[in-house]
Amino acid sequence: MTQNSNGLSLSNCRSRGIRNDIKMVERKRQVIFLPLLNNPLLSCIFNNSHYNAYPFKRTIHELSQNHTQYMILVPPADVLNEHQNRDSSLIGNKPGLRELCYTNEDFIQSHIVKFKHDTSGSAAATSKTSSAICHTMNGKQLLIKNGFIFSGKGFKKSVRLRILNVTYFNSFCDYFPKGSMFTLIYISDSLYGTMDTSSMTRADLTSYPARPNTNVDDRITFEKLLRTFPVFSKAVSDKFYKIFHHNNERIHFLRSQTPKKLSDIKDTFQLLLSDASQIVQDSLREEGSQGAQIHSILNQYSVLHADFDLNRLIHEYVELNVYDTIWSQIVFQLDRQFLEKEHDADAMKTLTKEKYDTLSCLSLNQLDIAVKEPWKINELYRRIFKASAELSKLSDPTMINSSMKMSVLANTIKILTNDNESNEIIAEKIIVNADILIALLIMVVIRARVDNLEGYLYYIKNFSPIDYSADGYICYIISNFDAVILHLSCSIEGDINGRDLLSYSKSNSVIWSNIQNSNHEYISDILKELQNKHREGDLPEVNFLKSKNQKGESCFMQAVKLKNSKVFSLLLDLTSPWISVEDILFDKSIDTHQTLLMTAMAEGSSENLDVLIQFLLRDTTEEELYAYINSKDKYGRTVGHNIFQNYRCIGALGKYIDWDSKDINSHTPLFTLCRCYDHSEYIEMLELAFYTIYNLHGDGYINFISHTDRVGNSLLHIILRGLENTKLLSSYKHIIEINQLNNKQLTPLMLYIKYGRVENLSQILKEDRVNIKYEEPMKFNTALDVLINSFLKFSSSDVSGKLCSLVCDHLFNVSSSVFTEKLMAFSTRLEGRREWFMYYWGNDSLKKISVSDLKKLTFVFKKKNPYSIVPSNQVLWQNFDEHKEESLFSKLIMNRLVERFNVLTNILSFCSTPETKQFLDGFSMKHQGGASTLEAIHNASSFQEGKGEDVLTKQKVEEMESFLKYSLSDLTTFLQFLTKLNKLLTVYDLKEADYLYIQNSLLLIAQRSVVFLERDTPHVSPIHEYDHNAAPMKTLLSFLVFLEQCYIELSTNVRVLILKLHSWSNIASEIEEISRTLAAIKEQDNVSSKGPVFEDTISKSSVDSMNTEVKNLEDSSNSIFGMGSFIETKATKYKKLLQLKIEKSTVLLKMNHEIKVAHESLATEISTFVTIRNKLLRLSFKVYIKCLLPTAKSRLSQYYRTLGSLSTNLGA
Repeated sequence: MTQNSNGLSLSNCRSRGIRNDIKMVERKRQVIFLPLLNNPLLSCIFNNSHYNAYPFKRTIHELSQNHTQYMILVPPADVLNEHQNRDSSLIGNKPGLRELCYTNEDFIQSHIVKFKHDTSGSAAATSKTSSAICHTMNGKQLLIKNGFIFSGKGFKKSVRLRILNVTYFNSFCDYFPKGSMFTLIYISDSLYGTMDTSSMTRADLTSYPARPNTNVDDRITFEKLLRTFPVFSKAVSDKFYKIFHHNNERIHFLRSQTPKKLSDIKDTFQLLLSDASQIVQDSLREEGSQGAQIHSILNQYSVLHADFDLNRLIHEYVELNVYDTIWSQIVFQLDRQFLEKEHDADAMKTLTKEKYDTLSCLSLNQLDIAVKEPWKINELYRRIFKASAELSKLSDPTMINSSMKMSVLANTIKILTNDNESNEIIAEKIIVNADILIALLIMVVIRARVDNLEGYLYYIKNFSPIDYSADGYICYIISNFDAVILHLSCSIEGDINGRDLLSYSKSNSVIWSNIQNSNHEYISDILKELQNKHREGDLPEVNFLKSKNQKGESCFMQAVKLKNSKVFSLLLDLTSPWISVEDILFDKSIDTHQTLLMTAMAEGSSENLDVLIQFLLRDTTEEELYAYINSKDKYGRTVGHNIFQNYRCIGALGKYIDWDSKDINSHTPLFTLCRCYDHSEYIEMLELAFYTIYNLHGDGYINFISHTDRVGNSLLHIILRGLENTKLLSSYKHIIEINQLNNKQLTPLMLYIKYGRVENLSQILKEDRVNIKYEEPMKFNTALDVLINSFLKFSSSDVSGKLCSLVCDHLFNVSSSVFTEKLMAFSTRLEGRREWFMYYWGNDSLKKISVSDLKKLTFVFKKKNPYSIVPSNQVLWQNFDEHKEESLFSKLIMNRLVERFNVLTNILSFCSTPETKQFLDGFSMKHQGGASTLEAIHNASSFQEGKGEDVLTKQKVEEMESFLKYSLSDLTTFLQFLTKLNKLLTVYDLKEADYLYIQNSLLLIAQRSVVFLERDTPHVSPIHEYDHNAAPMKTLLSFLVFLEQCYIELSTNVRVLILKLHSWSNIASEIEEISRTLAAIKEQDNVSSKGPVFEDTISKSSVDSMNTEVKNLEDSSNSIFGMGSFIETKATKYKKLLQLKIEKSTVLLKMNHEIKVAHESLATEISTFVTIRNKLLRLSFKVYIKCLLPTAKSRLSQYYRTLGSLSTNLGA
């Protein structure tokens, strides 16, 4: 058989090669066994079987050496899996982003950012609201600002990506340090960008927003022409200045306050127009290039702008410059004609302030219109109210030309005939014919009270650049206004029809004034007179009972506002033959759109309210009452929003209230009730409201999430007290998000702590769903951070003490700490000279310690107890640098330190050794000034030195070694199990996040489905690929990873001690061999030694004896060995061997102490750790389950709401 150079047969080589291949395949299978992560970027970094090859080798090596110095920017998994790189330099087959994750080193390193950065301003970037300039692993520049990431130098494309979430990642691979954590920043897209443009949800995040068009008015004016073309301006500006100068004869005529006809003013204006037009014409006829240039400019401008009309521009320019002069002249002539009674057919003024006053109480029902239905009448009054506000704009000083004034008249008619804001159903049924339009215009003119209305109409007719004679619609508008003025003029001058209008206005004024003065007798007499007069017939439409004032208020509304129950009862009882239920139901004020019931509640008139409620319950159907109670005013409020004024009405009206109806501030009636903090019977009011809602829904699901305002406040946020009385958290069918954040990033729990709502806090902490360690996504603060801030701000307050007591009791219950002193870290804060401090609870008080001092304490403890299960400082602090200066997202990292400290104290509390108890007791005591760190280290080293003689035998050492090997075998077996468990749980945590991400996406699709009503859409948590707040597995992993590190530390210490035992055995064997040699020398020379030749044990006395023998040999060397040089050589050899034995024995004596201390310590640690191992596992899973409950119940609440919405909308 052929052999190779090493003497191995080829078959053996082949067999070995096959075995190696099998091992490689098995190794690959072991790597591939873990399921792939959904996100390719995370998978290529943390779950890569080719981590030691290009393009991953340098990146992985750098991360493994300095993982605390980097953050990983993670694009969404669907973007990486489905989209391509949009880099235009790649022509043809553009690679997918997933492919770049596994093949492109630049792509990977571009998404890994260094922690070191330059912050803007004095404040560091601790959150997504701050700004910082960072650099990637490959040197590219990024700007993180206000929750966005902007690409900078080094990137081919400028992109803006939203920061979706910031979290941390537990590494499970073997090529990163055990227990290492990485900061992940989830972003909306890849920094390389994508080719996909169909998804608008991402397009708005990956590109800069388009700048709004700041050029609001693109209308061409003559002034713009002059500014745009200096040649044209130079040719005409001086000439126009002369036209408008006060020395101009025509301008002087317009300025002089002398009697003139309006026609003369009009003619003068036309002459000014002619002069202006002539100036422009002359500029076009100028000789030379200037005239041709102006002509060319105007021609080109007319081609570019289809609406270009030079004559209109000239007219508007002249009108702009002389408007004030002309209008003041028109007003002067109108006033003069009215006072002096001179005759000028164009300057007739009849509508003065006094005349408006005489008709101010006229009502629409007295103008003989064909509309009788009360809901249509309300719509017409609403149009009158709006049109009056529009017509009054004529008096606005900004209305400086005829076109603007004409637009006011046109808009007024448009509002009256077909208002776009009208109720579409009602608007279709109202046909505004000429008669109705005239009546409406009469009301508008009277209520707008425009002074010199006749002058405005004259100005529009005679000073407009447009000839309206050919425009039928404009002529119709102007003729309607002329007809109204003529009709009102006739009424004022004593015409028969006009006298009717005056009498109607006067009668309305009289009855309304008596209502305001609470003249019961007069009102009673008037109503009884009406009963006698119209006992058998209908009440005329022109009667005052059907009239409304300028605010749209009827006699009933005025009586309700007066808070006079007698007047209101008289009106309601004595007018029943003529006033129908519909008239009462549709009686609304025009300015506020409030019904009688809303007004009665707003005014706080309980007597009127009782009378009205009895009337409604007696004379209306349930459908009518439901529609009436839930009709909205102009602020979107219903009766339910005002029922806090008299909450006892909830018993009678509660079942008719739409409790989910929102006003313009997104407040529901229930939300409004909960905000009435100054109500004297606040708790009783809430009890009645919630009791009514529970009765309405019976055993069904109740969606309380819909009661959320615009700033994210839920009912839990705003309830001041009495949370227990509301029973809001008493049933799983009460759908509400207990950990919901508002826009200020406060959960209800945080808000209760911040504002000292002790009663609510004690109640909400009883709920399993509450997550006291929930981190808000902006600054990563928890409820404990809010507690610390409140405690520091109000440390002397009794409330702060109660808050701390409640929170601590809850925390120690959740964490299941067994330490009797109750030690637990709460939070970290950056204080003083930008140094981190950790606040913790110990000995029933709040204390703090700097992070740097904490690191020193753990170092000293480990120095003093080197064989303790506590990992070394390098391992213990592997994820935490000393942050004296705040770094990017450092609060997120320091929160993990709090978790680490709590895990450490929980594990140490099980180890009932004096050292651990002393270490933990040190935190419970108040901080005292002590020795320096160097002195503490020196004391710890001195503590290790022995104070006695430790003797070991070979048998004892063998017993130690046997015990340690057995223990190591047990430790190794459990460590392997723990390592596999941690890996699987870490991957499970990630896969569960992928599952929840997909599930949330499906719920979002369901939310947008037509099945759900707009206001009853199911609440879905923000869609993040991973959110550590919703990952209770992180809590379990923090325990198990730390436990694994303790096992590694313990196993390492055992191995080190076994090596020491081997070394001891080797030294002991050498000493034994030396002893035999010495014995042989003595036997040859027949010398009886006074000292020991060989001993089974080495002790300090035996070493001293050997030292004495060496000294005796030096003193009596001639007497013992006096036989020449040969004998002297043996003596020298004997002496050297004896000295060597002394040296070896001294080393062995020292090792005896070290081994004994180490063995005793390790035996104690192993015995304790094996004993408490199961307890620690039970504790970790117990804490995990308690942390799982809030997430699971919150998730279950989402499902219940979805099912509830489905059952409601599908009619199940």
